[in-house]
Order: sequence, then C-alpha cells, then structure tokens
Amino acid sequence: MVPLRIGDQEPTLTGVKEGDYPYWQTEYAYSYGRAPDGSIAQAFLGFLTVEAGRETLGPYARLCSEVDKPGLCEPG
Repeated sequence: MVPLRIGDQEPTLTGVKEGDYPYWQTEYAYSYGRAPDGSIAQAFLGFLTVEAGRETLGPYARLCSEVDKPGLCEPG
C-alpha cells in the first residue's frame, strides 16, 4: 500500500474521519454463501477480522462496526 497525499493532506484515518482528507473508499468482501472451511477465501476473510489482520490494516482501515457512522459503509 502506498499512502497518497492529496494537496497538503496526509492520508490518515483522522483526516478522513474529520473530513480533511478528500478521499476515502469502503471496500466490501463478498462470497457466494459461506466460504468453505480451509479455503483461501475463508482464510482471507478471517484474516481481515482477527487480531493479526487488524494490526496489519490498523493504520489504513477500520471495520464498519468500528466507525462512528456505520451508515457510511452501506452501499449507495
């Protein structure tokens, strides 16, 4: 991941939350039904929500359940 400065703004979660950074995106992870146990898809989806994944993504992302306005995460 390469952080992208837009104008004078650093891409931080605080900047997005406060409206200072002009761009953010909600990413969705879908599967057709429950991903089979032991599959790469199941491992990846699990990684996104367990501690190791949260630590890796922490500086860059939040789960919709962790944000102040989770309605912003809903498809428009």
